[in-house]
Amino acid sequence: MSDVSGRAAPRPLRRDVFSENLRQLVAEVPSVAALCRELSIHRSQFNRFLSGVSFPGPDMLHRICVRFGTDARILLEPLDHLRAKAPAQIQSLMRLHPEVSNYFIIGDQPNDTAIMPTGNYRFTRGSFVQPGMYQTGMIKIYEKDGFKFSRGYMAREVARDLGVRLNARAEREYRGVVYGTGRGVVSQAAHLGSKSCSFTFLDLVNFVERSYLVGFCARTMLGTAEIEPVAKALYEKLPDDLATLQHAARRAGMIAAADLPPTTRKLLAIPDPA
Repeated sequence: MSDVSGRAAPRPLRRDVFSENLRQLVAEVPSVAALCRELSIHRSQFNRFLSGVSFPGPDMLHRICVRFGTDARILLEPLDHLRAKAPAQIQSLMRLHPEVSNYFIIGDQPNDTAIMPTGNYRFTRGSFVQPGMYQTGMIKIYEKDGFKFSRGYMAREVARDLGVRLNARAEREYRGVVYGTGRGVVSQAAHLGSKSCSFTFLDLVNFVERSYLVGFCARTMLGTAEIEPVAKALYEKLPDDLATLQHAARRAGMIAAADLPPTTRKLLAIPDPA
């Protein structure tokens, strides 16, 4: 359809499209009440969006889009259509400009599957906030639309030290893309809105009949006299049993070098305690 000037007429906003998209997005979160707190919106007003009674204003729409990693097209197009377009858009992004397309190839390297298969991992690395300490945590590696991604949450102890609100899961969450290189795998991750980013390189190491991923993690921060912005890192794939995963989750946080397992100290080249 076009107007008298021959230009395409703007597509009318449809509350039923937006409300259905929002319901699908909300189905992916564990708690609507927690989501409303994150978005700083009253639950009754949010329910009006879900029922199609009203639209969000520009500021609230922006917050919703940032929270779910989408854009304002959710006002116009069904979410399934938008997600169907995502692989080609991601592919275009990952291929980069022809000037460097033969230097950065993401999604076609076999190493990301051979070295780092999907699943849950426990990581240990030097702390960026407490000199001489080490941070442990869990991270999930998963595949979507033909690409491999990472997802995890800042440990509550670390979040407390950094002044991050403990009940704001969106602020503690980080996500990244994982891809193979000529040797090893690379993970580039960020917190919501690219507030803090990291670059991790890992390679496979066999030790005492087990396989580990060893490398380093670099943060987008300036170092200090006490803390370097680069730290050695160790990743270990966990079995998919609930007891092991719960144990690893409970131990997430800061730990002294002397309290690390001997294998971890060996692989991270940490001297044994005196």
